[in-house]
Amino acid sequence: MYQDCKFGAVFHPDLVEDPVEIDLDRAFGHPQLRADLTVSRLGASPDLKVVAPTAAFYVMPQVLLPPGRTDEDFVLGLLRDTGILVVYGSGFNMPADQGFFRIVYLASPNELSAIYDDLVAYARHFVSTH
Repeated sequence: MYQDCKFGAVFHPDLVEDPVEIDLDRAFGHPQLRADLTVSRLGASPDLKVVAPTAAFYVMPQVLLPPGRTDEDFVLGLLRDTGILVVYGSGFNMPADQGFFRIVYLASPNELSAIYDDLVAYARHFVSTH
């Protein structure tokens, strides 16, 4: 009934008369560049771990939480202190004490770079002071 498209997109063939290949570079501005930037910048932090995505517009990095802290503590502190909104991993059934959170990386590379500066700095502060 449903047919898979490139990169996990799904469409219902009865609702689409003439499906076309989507040019992801044109539609989303070089998603591989954004993925590489994300993995490079977050992976350089000693307080974060990240695995390169294979076919998505998000990553699920892990902050190395201090004992007794949760992903929600990190995410809410990040939002309060920097205005950066990410989703805590326990919202996706990851263990809350493991520090996973989800980032969607569809902003421009310049915006992502500035965001990652603040995110990495906040992670350093969170890990060292809690």
